[in-house]
Amino acid sequence: PYQYSDGSLWHRRCHGSPVYNAKHLGGEVHTPKTEREIIKRIKEYAVSNSRNESYVLYCFDCDKYDTNSEDKDFLEKARHYCSKEGNRRFVWFCRDVEDVFLGKQTDKKQKRKEANRFKAKNLIKAIDISNLSGSQFKSHFSNLCTVLDEFLVRKK
Repeated sequence: PYQYSDGSLWHRRCHGSPVYNAKHLGGEVHTPKTEREIIKRIKEYAVSNSRNESYVLYCFDCDKYDTNSEDKDFLEKARHYCSKEGNRRFVWFCRDVEDVFLGKQTDKKQKRKEANRFKAKNLIKAIDISNLSGSQFKSHFSNLCTVLDEFLVRKK
């Protein structure tokens, strides 16, 4: 739903790795490989763009934030980590990205198949944008568009 931007997007999946575990988010001194890769990309982009601006959107699944205190604590630490520097943004998907875009929980083994179906049938057009404009954790919601609205202009 956004107009073309002169910025560029790059993504890096952590695949559930312990890169952003509670220790790291709490300020561990050791910089994991993924974090170094992100920092390298930010520097490369800064050299090539005229405004010298770059932002990192850290996307997290909420999982069982409402019933599991560990999940809730992790999300609070992640939110805090993202707020420590001005170029980080905290994006969340409740319960997970599949729940937001497909409207249902998806078995781990079916995720790729469901993603391919979603893409092939162009189901992105059927998404209710209000479900991507959340301000608080709620099943089937995300704050993705709320965050993107800071940087991009929506199509009319």
